[in-house]
Amino acid sequence: MSLRKRDQLLSLIIYLNVIGWYLKNLCPTIFGGDSPELITAGVKLGVAHPTGYPLFTLLLKLSQLLPLGSPAWRANLFNAVIAAVVVLLMFLVVRNYAEKTLPAIIAALLWSHSYTFFSEATISRVYVTNLFFLALIVYSLACRSRVGLTLSVYLAGIGLTNHYFTLIVLPLILVVFWFEKKLSIKVLSLAGCFFLLGLMVYLYLPLRAVTHPTPNWETPYNINFLFNTLTQTSYRYKIARREWGDVVDVMVNLLRSGVRELYLLGPLLAGFGLWGCIRKKRFLVWRILIIIPLINLLMVILYGSKGEFHPLYFLPTFFVGVVYLGTGLGEVFPVLGRRRVEALSVVWVIFSILFVMLNIYKKDYVGRRNNFLFYDYAFNLLNNQESASRFLIRSDYSFPVWYLRNVEERRTDIFVLNYPVNDWYLRELIHYNPEILAIARQSINAREFLRNYLLRFEGEYRLYTAFIPLRKIPERYAVRKTLMLERLESPTLKNNETGIELTGGLKYWRLRITAAKPGYSYPEAERRLRQIYSKCFLELGAHYRKPGNAEMVLYYQRLARVFLNNLVV
Repeated sequence: MSLRKRDQLLSLIIYLNVIGWYLKNLCPTIFGGDSPELITAGVKLGVAHPTGYPLFTLLLKLSQLLPLGSPAWRANLFNAVIAAVVVLLMFLVVRNYAEKTLPAIIAALLWSHSYTFFSEATISRVYVTNLFFLALIVYSLACRSRVGLTLSVYLAGIGLTNHYFTLIVLPLILVVFWFEKKLSIKVLSLAGCFFLLGLMVYLYLPLRAVTHPTPNWETPYNINFLFNTLTQTSYRYKIARREWGDVVDVMVNLLRSGVRELYLLGPLLAGFGLWGCIRKKRFLVWRILIIIPLINLLMVILYGSKGEFHPLYFLPTFFVGVVYLGTGLGEVFPVLGRRRVEALSVVWVIFSILFVMLNIYKKDYVGRRNNFLFYDYAFNLLNNQESASRFLIRSDYSFPVWYLRNVEERRTDIFVLNYPVNDWYLRELIHYNPEILAIARQSINAREFLRNYLLRFEGEYRLYTAFIPLRKIPERYAVRKTLMLERLESPTLKNNETGIELTGGLKYWRLRITAAKPGYSYPEAERRLRQIYSKCFLELGAHYRKPGNAEMVLYYQRLARVFLNNLVV
């Protein structure tokens, strides 16, 4: 599919504009969620959580060849570059169908600053790369050539090694093959070979797992463990667990998120674009692209815990919505009549004003340029421990600690144990620490393992914990709080000190954030700092506002009050 010189120039301008925005708001270090774990796996060539994400791991390792910034910054930069390419593909896809440049530009710029996509473009996670393969497959199918169809099958295979949500496009590809009358034994055999060729990246998992890298999730060095990794056996509690009321909530939240992503009138224009494709019997791909949102919704309904809704799971749906939005604009513009040039100028000016206002409104909330929260959180946990201590931390909160210890090699003198201890993690512990084997043999469950572990090293090492419910700690221990860090003291070391200690780690926390805002005076810095952390802590509390998690909500609310009341810049 050839592009005119004007479109090539516009593509370059759009890419440079978008990548400039993303670089301006790029997260300087690790962020929350899976980001620290994935970066650690990429830098150390490890195995991430199921399904392993081998392609994304290799791409992050490739990004480390850039001799600039920290490992986390390089990984975030790679994600920003891929995100800008996705925006460029949006422009090309809409331009190819609508055969009009202005709707394609508007669709691409709206997509580049849509809420969820913008927030994911500035940190390192798998969802943007997944969208890259989705967009490339749609563009390849739009080429309407044998090469394009074959390429789409290969991209589906290799995209699946990045994230299992690439399965969304497989029905689309099959329908296109069927209606284009390309189905035959020869074509299916060739397509199957290309699909399997893309899946070959999965061989990285067993080949790397036998070397026991960090992390080595599920230790997939044999057939059984590899099957558990690819099928997400450890996450089976999320499969088909939603009730009908929860399904309705998912659909309602999807509609709300769609309005937020497409800017109020966007869903109406997207619907108009879909109607125009069906009414005018446009090219097959544009008529059946609606398959992607339907399968996306089905996958989210079938896979997810009760009450769980993440808008980023619906990024493929939002992408298709913006494609139809652009085609809807292409349908609207010819209706504007004789004074088309003047009308288009007015539309463009209004859009530009709204575009700037939306960026001003969202940049502080979505942008990550000064967000050191998760890095400082892990630094404070490690920095406030004595030398050669034993540190127990809940697995959900351990990823930033993984990054600091394994990538930046900070406080490697501390032995970190993730809790609860599951099978694959215990296998890795025993491989590197044979002394753990005796403790494991004496334990029948994770709670008893924790008790035996504490007893084994009592009096020999200083013991610390973080984010482990106090009811899991044996009653014989006294707990001394140091903000997020808890120090366990055996009866021989117990004293009467209680309450919350404010230590040197908190000082580092203040100075780091203050230094990130060099243009602020001290009163402005203090006000801004309080806003940042109050929002972060309250959002963490809201995340746990679910049945049975009232204890965690109160914990975060207390933590926010203590931090803000004792904050002095």
